[in-house]
Amino acid sequence: MKHSVGKQLTAGVANTIFVVPQGYKAEVDLLFISNLDANNKTTTAYWQHAHDINHKIKIIDLYPMSSHSYLQFSNGSIVMQQGDSFGI
Repeated sequence: MKHSVGKQLTAGVANTIFVVPQGYKAEVDLLFISNLDANNKTTTAYWQHAHDINHKIKIIDLYPMSSHSYLQFSNGSIVMQQGDSFGI
């Protein structure tokens, strides 16, 4: 099964994009982030383990995004276990 998630994010706070349901694993192989705002932004994307909420593996860390630009991660994959989450 393939699944896409599209969300409009709230700036300045952590946004949970996806939580892997119980009994499932999830593979992330594409991440597309766009800045449609008129102002420059900074973005961080991370994978958070369910067994330790303080363990965040950063995929993108404080990346500066100019106005009306985008960022794409597609040169690898992340396999997440049940309860793991992906946040920005």
